[in-house]
Amino acid sequence: MPKLNFGLSFDLSPRTGTSVAAVLDAIVPILHKAERYGFTSCFTGENFPVRSSYFSLPSPMLVLSALAARTGLRLGTGVTMAPLWHPLRLAYDSAVLDQITNGRFTLGVALGHPPDMARFGIDPKSAGDRMDDIIGALRALWSGKDEYVGKTLSVAQPIAPLPVQPGGPPIWFGGLGPRTARRVAEHGEAWFAATMYHLEDITKQVAANREQMTAINRDPNTVRIAVNRLTVVSNTPERAFAEGGEYVEKVIRTYAGFGAMSGRTNPDDSSSQIVPLTPDSDRILDRVGEMCLIGSPDSIIPTLSRYVSAGVTDIQLRLNPGEIPFDQIDRTVELVGREVIPYFQ
Repeated sequence: MPKLNFGLSFDLSPRTGTSVAAVLDAIVPILHKAERYGFTSCFTGENFPVRSSYFSLPSPMLVLSALAARTGLRLGTGVTMAPLWHPLRLAYDSAVLDQITNGRFTLGVALGHPPDMARFGIDPKSAGDRMDDIIGALRALWSGKDEYVGKTLSVAQPIAPLPVQPGGPPIWFGGLGPRTARRVAEHGEAWFAATMYHLEDITKQVAANREQMTAINRDPNTVRIAVNRLTVVSNTPERAFAEGGEYVEKVIRTYAGFGAMSGRTNPDDSSSQIVPLTPDSDRILDRVGEMCLIGSPDSIIPTLSRYVSAGVTDIQLRLNPGEIPFDQIDRTVELVGREVIPYFQ
C-alpha cells in the first residue's frame, strides 16, 4: 500500500458564546497529540460570512500566525480565494507568514465563489485570468524579481522580506477542470480536492492533471493529490454516526442549500447516478457516501485505500463540523493516529 500523508483541517469560527482565541486554545492540545502520532499539517480555509457561522474565518493567515509558535505542524490555507486579493498584499502576507513559520507555510488557492467576488468588486468573468496573473505575480515577487506584467494586472518593484522557502511557499490548487489542471502542472506542488468532490471527480481530475504535466514534460509523480474530508471516528461505526453524524449532516445540508452538494440517486447503491442534492434530501449522509469518513478505524481504512488507488497522496481530515465537541475531535485524532496512520506508512 503506497504511503498516505495525514493532516488536519479546521473551521475556526468562534463557537456560540466564545471567541476565536478560545477555539485556538481548545485545538492546540489536539495539534500536539497529532504531532506525536505522525500527522504532518494543519490547514484552515477562507470564508467571508455575513452572520455568525461555523465555517472558516475571513483571515486564515492571521489565524495560522497565531498557531505558528504553538505547533510544529506545517500550516496551510485550504483554500485562499486568490482573485479577491491584490497580488502585492498576498505576496507580502504569504512571505511574512513563511518567515514566522520558518518555512512551514503552504498556500492553498482557488477561484472562490461569484457572490464573494461581487462583494469585492471582482468580475467573475475575468476571475480565471486574474487568478493566473496573481499566481504569476506571486512566483515573480517571491523569487525577488522587480516586476510582473500580466493580462489583467501588473505589479512594479520587488517585495521584502522574501519567503524562507526558495521561490516561495508551495502552492496547492483547488478547483476542477482543464484550466485547474494547467495551473497545477505549471505552478503547483499539489491539487487540493474540496469537501464536496466525489471520488469520481477526483479520479477525473487526477487524469487531467497528469495529462497536462506530461504535455509540458513534467513528471506527474512530482505533484501531490490532497483531499479534504469531513471526518468523525469512534470505536464503532454506530457510535461515530451517533456522536458525530448530526454535525456532519448539518454541514452537508448547508452545502446543499448553496447548490454545492451532490449525491447518489439511490443511497443503497454506490454505483447509482450522482445528482444535485437539496437541503431536504432524505438520508443525505448515505447519499454522499465515501465523501465523508464517519466510522471506526477498521471501517474507514477501505475507503482511504480507494482514495490511494485513485492517486491521493494526502488526506486532510476536516475535524470540527458544526460545533462538534472537542473531546470527540480529540478521540478522532487518537484513533486515526493509533490505528489508521500506521496502516498507510
